[in-house]
Amino acid sequence: MRSSRRFLTTLIVAMLAAVVGCGGAVSDRCAVSGVIRGLEQKNGLISFVPEPGTDGPAVRAAFSNGRYAFDSKLGPKPGRYVVLIWVAPDAPTNSTAPKVPLDELKSRMTDYGEPRSLLVSVPKQAELNLDLDLPSK
Repeated sequence: MRSSRRFLTTLIVAMLAAVVGCGGAVSDRCAVSGVIRGLEQKNGLISFVPEPGTDGPAVRAAFSNGRYAFDSKLGPKPGRYVVLIWVAPDAPTNSTAPKVPLDELKSRMTDYGEPRSLLVSVPKQAELNLDLDLPSK
């Protein structure tokens, strides 16, 4: 009887540890932010697509006035990336249209034309300021 209780207690503790984890998980993603020089007055989308050998998902965010930011939960992992930049079509200067949600921006990417691309390396560090020079078309 005693060994059954010990087994059951050990099993419950092991199951709880598997579900809850042993302490907070440390993210291996990086908080990356910066300015896309040449697009300081523009909006659009930016994606970091991992090159072969880089372990991590592609990440995408909207940028506004050339500024972009990924937090440490949704940012890229350390490694080499192809950065794709889509510039939103210019809105009329007298436009009072509300801001478009990110999901809708993503669905309208075909309006943005061909992306511009460049290669970057994301080092292993918690926060990174990475200003980008816009490649010419």
